[in-house]
Amino acid sequence: MATVALEPLDALSDPREPEGLYEVVDGRFVEKTTGVYENLLAGLIYGAIDRYAETHPLGCAVVEMIFDLRPHVDCERRPDVAFVSYERWARDRRVSRARSWAVTPT
Repeated sequence: MATVALEPLDALSDPREPEGLYEVVDGRFVEKTTGVYENLLAGLIYGAIDRYAETHPLGCAVVEMIFDLRPHVDCERRPDVAFVSYERWARDRRVSRARSWAVTPT
């Protein structure tokens, strides 16, 4: 059986961190709320992008991923659906186990 060495987890939590979904804007936690309609729509969009990305190796689709957009802007955003191209994050590049992904989605 193959084993994989994982990097230790980075500091993932902040004592002020909300329980549910949130974004970080100007250093403040902002709760993110979505409803049934938004979740169904995000699922449809994710499915279409993911199917296309699997047949045309251009990148990967993610759902509710929090992205660290610093130093460009002082915030961490969590779009319902996002796509990260292999141009922005190489296919074979290891992804950190941090709370947020330090890449700007395409």
